[in-house]
Amino acid sequence: MNSLSIRNYLTECIATVGLSLHDIDGPSGSPERLVRLVLDGNAKMPLDKVPAVAAMLNCDDRALFRVSLAQFYSADTVALLERMLGPQERSAGEDAWVSFVRSVAPDDVQPPDSFARNMLRSLLNRTT
Repeated sequence: MNSLSIRNYLTECIATVGLSLHDIDGPSGSPERLVRLVLDGNAKMPLDKVPAVAAMLNCDDRALFRVSLAQFYSADTVALLERMLGPQERSAGEDAWVSFVRSVAPDDVQPPDSFARNMLRSLLNRTT
């Protein structure tokens, strides 16, 4: 997965900020120069340079990072990284459960035992 998707993404970002491919160049080590090298197929986007390039192109740094990961890893590996390292956001329902448990539980809440897990599964109508 490779250079094609990152080239497409960078090209879209460049167009969005109103630049042309001819406007992208700079001194060695600059984000502009790095973008040019990636676009020309002479380099891969180093992951540690993503924030600087995203700032230069005024694009979403998380999206650019994901596309950059795809240069080095398979789609399955990128998905695994996202699952394992991604933020654990809770839904409004989960927040309500956590708030309720905190309001009725003692200060030294212990992890649920098998009885508590089975009871909660039953309450939530989950069989697994």
